[in-house]
Amino acid sequence: MKIYGHLWVLPLVTLAISACGGIGTVETDMDASAGSGGTAGSGGNTGAGGATLTLTSPVSATGAAGGSLGDAGSPAVFPPMTIDGTSTGPVPGIDGTSTGFVPTDGTGTPTTTTTTTTTPIDALPPTPTGQLTAGSWDDNLNFGFYSTYLANETTAQLSGMPVIGRADRMVILVRSADAQPVAGAQVSVNDGQGHVWSSLTGAEGRVIYFPGWAAVAADATVTITATVATLSVSTTAAAAAGTVELDFAQTALPTVTALDLAFVIDTTGSMGDELGYVQSELDHIVGGIATQFPGIAQRWALVAYRDLGDEYVVLSFDFTTDLASFRANLAARRALNGGDTPEAVDQALAATTQLGWRDGATARVAFWIADAPHHVGLENKVVSALGAAVAKGIHVYPVAASGIDDLAEFTMRTAAEVTGGRYLFLTNDSGIGGSHAEPHIPCYYVTTLESAMRRMVATEVMGVYMPPAASDILRTGGDPQNQQCTLSSGEPVTAW
Repeated sequence: MKIYGHLWVLPLVTLAISACGGIGTVETDMDASAGSGGTAGSGGNTGAGGATLTLTSPVSATGAAGGSLGDAGSPAVFPPMTIDGTSTGPVPGIDGTSTGFVPTDGTGTPTTTTTTTTTPIDALPPTPTGQLTAGSWDDNLNFGFYSTYLANETTAQLSGMPVIGRADRMVILVRSADAQPVAGAQVSVNDGQGHVWSSLTGAEGRVIYFPGWAAVAADATVTITATVATLSVSTTAAAAAGTVELDFAQTALPTVTALDLAFVIDTTGSMGDELGYVQSELDHIVGGIATQFPGIAQRWALVAYRDLGDEYVVLSFDFTTDLASFRANLAARRALNGGDTPEAVDQALAATTQLGWRDGATARVAFWIADAPHHVGLENKVVSALGAAVAKGIHVYPVAASGIDDLAEFTMRTAAEVTGGRYLFLTNDSGIGGSHAEPHIPCYYVTTLESAMRRMVATEVMGVYMPPAASDILRTGGDPQNQQCTLSSGEPVTAW
């Protein structure tokens, strides 16, 4: 058992792993010569043209071989890499038939389709994919910066804020004897006073515990237990900020073998300018993910929601392995009703937790796509729904659409941070929809939404960060360099 306190170290050029302050090293072979392609390292192939980056397997972000892990307990961050679509080398998650994370035309440029104003509406082709653009941000990876944002927003006393006690954050990492993350471990925390909290690890072997949210006294002694099948390991620690690692005595423990992917979509009238594009993007994304991870047992679910008094409040379509059925349900949704800004967010999130999520070594991901917050006065129901998501190990990935306001951003980032997801936001680069608010973050990369969402899924399946390929980056905000930018305080933060 290892317990880490806070540790902040500046990044080490481009071969460093950023673990929110802790630094470990990745062994790499890199040949960036042009022409016939760089030569891959041991076990790799030669690219069709350009550079090839080979990562020595296995990659460890903890233990003696991999360096020390910082207090955030986040997975490793790899430097930018270009995936040319033909390589079958050991870049995680890319098989021999995948085109990586570039748009389907293979050029790195978003596909465009031109129509004329004289074409009848019924004769228009389907909405093209690769049009919507987005950035992404991880508040757990940059928890120091997020804590400042949280304090500022709390001081502003924005009406309707979902309040969750986060004065202390404990990151619990579950590892095998060979220092590899364990997926699907049931983790429980018990203070001996009747407060028992539990969650499931994902591919990164991590859960995030907030003693204040669990009504546990600060610095109270808690017993932390991780269980996989008939195996278990326990330790005691103070309920305080820091990272606790639970190490099994066994090797070859579970890694992710399944993916449950749900889409939670606001279908009120204000989403009309983007819903058609979202539907086309998601239809393309799910097909790409199914192809990219053929060895992962995949299921798909959909939650569409509006508001009280509308044609429906929530429509749920539970998980299915029938991709055609999922696509049909997605295509049938229309943007109607609404009429005011807030929507039934609390009911949509609650319905999401009621889907038939699998336990065990499953990546459990919910993309929540919306442009409006919940109703003021129902924030406690939002908090309850997020608590249920944490208990089931569901990682929420909000996608902020046009018209997002401060309350919606705060709620979405809260949902991502407490569940272990990341915050995505559409940008104006596509020219689609209304104006997209600039998020309260210091730097980011803009890619297509397709690229961003597929990277998030790859991260959830493999347990390591997948930064955007250089060819996917359309522009940057805040001028990040090698995934890093520096705040005015001198603190480094990570964009990916």
